[in-house]
Amino acid sequence: MAVELARRAGGRFPGGAWIVRADIGADLAWADLAACRGETVTKSLAETAARERERQGREPRSLIVIDGVRKDMDLDALLPSREHNGADVFVVTTERTGRIDDVVEVGAVPDHAPRRIAHAVLRVRDGDDLVPPVVRATDGLAITASLAARVSVAHHPDGPPRSMRDLSAAMMQIVPLVAQHPTALELLLVCGVAYPTLVSADALYGAITYLREQRRVELSDEDIGTGVLHLVRLGLLSLDEERRVSMHPLLQTIVCGMARDAADLRAAREGLAAGLIEEAGEALTADGVDVRRAGLHQLRHLRDTAEGPLRERLASVIGEVEGALGMPAG
Repeated sequence: MAVELARRAGGRFPGGAWIVRADIGADLAWADLAACRGETVTKSLAETAARERERQGREPRSLIVIDGVRKDMDLDALLPSREHNGADVFVVTTERTGRIDDVVEVGAVPDHAPRRIAHAVLRVRDGDDLVPPVVRATDGLAITASLAARVSVAHHPDGPPRSMRDLSAAMMQIVPLVAQHPTALELLLVCGVAYPTLVSADALYGAITYLREQRRVELSDEDIGTGVLHLVRLGLLSLDEERRVSMHPLLQTIVCGMARDAADLRAAREGLAAGLIEEAGEALTADGVDVRRAGLHQLRHLRDTAEGPLRERLASVIGEVEGALGMPAG
C-alpha cells in the first residue's frame, strides 16, 4: 500500500515521494532516508535523523509515506518537522493509532478478485491497444493474483488462468519456475529468514557465496545477480530501490514452512549472517557509517532469531555499528 501510494502520487510533488519505514525504528528510518538522498556517511544516527526530518519540513514540498506504524510507537518521532509548505504525510498502518483524524480504510480483496486480475493479465496480447493492468506484487492485497497470473502465463500462455485457492497453492505452482535457476532456491530461503524490507543485494551475494563455499560448490558472480532478478521477475522479490530488495512477510512465512527441516533454516541464517557481517564491515569507515550498507535492522532481526555462537557474533557486530553511529550501549 505504501509503495503504491508513493508511486502513484509522488509525481505531483516537486520534492518527490519517500517512504519512511517505521518498523525499523524512527531514527534509523530517517537516517536511511537521508542516505537514499545522498548522505552516505553518518557519524551520529540521531543527528542525521533530526537533520533529515528538518529538511523534509521545508521546500520543495514532498510526499512522505510512513509505513508500518503501530499504536505503541511515538508518532511525533516519525513525522517530519511542520513548516510552511512542508511535506504532505500519509500513514499506512494496520492499527488505529488514536492520533490520526482522517482515516481511509482499505479492506481485503474479495475471493474472486485474484482470478479476475489473472484474466486481465492474460487478455493483454501483443498489438492490442489495451493498457496492461497493474498487478501489485508486494502490497499484500493482490499478491496471490500476481503469482497466479505469472504461473498462468508461464504454463498456459494461450489458455485460461489456473485456479489458485490461496497464496500457498500459488507458491507451490511457482516453485518449479524458481528451480529453473541454479541459485534461486537458495536465495529464496535466505530472503525468507531476513527482515522483510531492504535486504542488500550485496549481502545476499555474500550469503550465497558462503553457503556454496560450505558445500564446495562453485558459482559465478553472474549466477547470483541473475538469481535475484529471476525472483523479481517471478514476483517473489520486489526491487524497492537500487541494490536493495524486499520479500512480503506472507511469502516469508510460506517459504520457511516449505523448508525440509530446521537445519535448512539454520543454514540460511548462517549464510545471511555471513553476508550481513561482511557488508557491515565495508560500511564502517574512519569517516562514519554507510547506513544503507550497514543493514542494522537486518542484523538486529537475525540476532533475535539466532542462537548460540551466531547470536553472539551478530551482537558483537551490532555493538560496533551502533557505537560508530553514536548510539548508547545496550
